[in-house]
Amino acid sequence: MGKAVFLNVPTNGHVNPSLPLVSELVKRGEQVIYYLTESYRSKIEATGAEFRPYPGMAERFFENADLDGSSPPRTARYLMQESARLLPLLLEQIKPLKPDYLIYDVMCPWGNLLGQVLNLPRIASSALLFVNPASMIKTVGIGRIASMLAKGTPHIIAYQRLSREVAKTYNVTPMPFAQALINPADLVIAYTSREFQPNAQAFGSHVRYVGPAIAPRPDASGFPFEKLNGHPLIFVSLGTVINNNPEFFRACLNAFASWQVQLVMAVGSSIKPEALGALPENAIVRPFVPQLEILTRSSIFITHGGMNSVHEGLYYGVPLIVVPQQLEQLTVAARVRDLGAGVTFSSNTPSADDLRSAATRLFQDISFKNNAQKISESFKAAGGQARAASEILTFVSEWKSS
Repeated sequence: MGKAVFLNVPTNGHVNPSLPLVSELVKRGEQVIYYLTESYRSKIEATGAEFRPYPGMAERFFENADLDGSSPPRTARYLMQESARLLPLLLEQIKPLKPDYLIYDVMCPWGNLLGQVLNLPRIASSALLFVNPASMIKTVGIGRIASMLAKGTPHIIAYQRLSREVAKTYNVTPMPFAQALINPADLVIAYTSREFQPNAQAFGSHVRYVGPAIAPRPDASGFPFEKLNGHPLIFVSLGTVINNNPEFFRACLNAFASWQVQLVMAVGSSIKPEALGALPENAIVRPFVPQLEILTRSSIFITHGGMNSVHEGLYYGVPLIVVPQQLEQLTVAARVRDLGAGVTFSSNTPSADDLRSAATRLFQDISFKNNAQKISESFKAAGGQARAASEILTFVSEWKSS
């Protein structure tokens, strides 16, 4: 039996894809010790892993730092600051455990650094699309990128200074800014398929495209399934982080109030359903819903374009309307559009008329459904959590014998 330590960031889009993998590793006899914030304890323990709370990490990790994805340099600086704070605390706890390998989310620089300090096999868990400068320029635009970098220059300089200080303290290689948000590793488990990842061959043979790891998740939302009206279901969600956009949710209500559809909206914890005004009879609005169960019933998914949500929608063959709320999601939206599995908006708050037009296209043009189904098939053929676990155990075995 091997022993793994798993380090993640406390946001559902990064945690949920990892849980089936952890369950699979435990099922195969591995001991997994998973570090996260306290609110994730029940989810982690349900996999059979041992939960450990991060010392001093805020539950609303990104929100409390006012990070909304609009400034990658600022996010990178924050992650390196957290790495400098966490490293001595985690080293004190993890070194005595003598783990055989370390798994960390690609947005956990402290995982990458810890693996170097302890000389452990480093395995990255990636729920993101990989991008290169050319693809970023194509999807985001050179002007927007230049403006973002110019405004972020003080954060980049601060990041680089702190990275050098951490490297000197722990005798490791300084992490360049380009690796801050997608940390390198010896092996990368990417929860997408080669077909969905643009230019997959360009990112190296150490990346294993295993597809989304989908498994039932514990749910305590008490969703009223008995109230579903039997009409085609349109599901709306902006995820769990950047979702405080009441104007968008009102536009969705107005768009479909007179349609013979079932509208289900997950609006998050920042918006009270009553703040959206009178709800049409065909709408169910709740802070959170059991997303996988809703997607199995959905005809259209209106999403922010987070990778986890897009993966889950396409896994069930649901065509998408993508309304990006931040830079990273523009890249995901472009891939959905290019593969013909949905339509996208450049505005984060399209009008009710625009939403109706987009939904009409998806209902009337069967190619969107067919293309979503093709992507679903590529996801399921990629191997999921079973292949991911096999790749990890084979890699660790080879590492030990080398």
